[in-house]
Amino acid sequence: MAWKIKAVAGPFVGQEIIIDQDRVIGRDQSVDIVLQGGHVSRRHAELSVRDNNLWIKDLKSSNGTLVNGARIDEQQLHENDEFQIDVVRFLVLNTLHEALREKTTESVTVTDEGRPAHVSIPKPAPMPPVAPAVEVSAEPSTIQAATPASQPVTKSGIKNTLPAALAMAILILLVIISIWYFVA
Repeated sequence: MAWKIKAVAGPFVGQEIIIDQDRVIGRDQSVDIVLQGGHVSRRHAELSVRDNNLWIKDLKSSNGTLVNGARIDEQQLHENDEFQIDVVRFLVLNTLHEALREKTTESVTVTDEGRPAHVSIPKPAPMPPVAPAVEVSAEPSTIQAATPASQPVTKSGIKNTLPAALAMAILILLVIISIWYFVA
């Protein structure tokens, strides 16, 4: 996982730096991130990635390193934390979360009640063809396939309820999909 820092105050406003390995910040030309300023030490602070977490460590600088306004020696950084060296302030960004936000961001119009204005419900998959109904006669040895023109009647006189059961199953499926859509 890579982290990113973005300058939000100071002479580098808007610049972003990927932090995917240890980086030393200071005014010396040999460090990874060079900041020029009267209150920046030659080797001021170090950013490091440990177990996918971003850490900052003050390298015994004269004027210190601030995280969210408090002076620190070493501290784990989280997304949206700000750290400051001299007049330069950086915002910490997690590139994994940023990538997920870009993939999931979409425009949705919301009604006054807070619901989506238009919801498209996906069509259910087509149902496979239904095998012809089978009628069981009073005699166990005789089984007849019902033709579409005739409605089979069972021994008790109840008509085949397959179309009604199928309609009920589709209705239940649509209700479940609607509930899932609004909950998710």
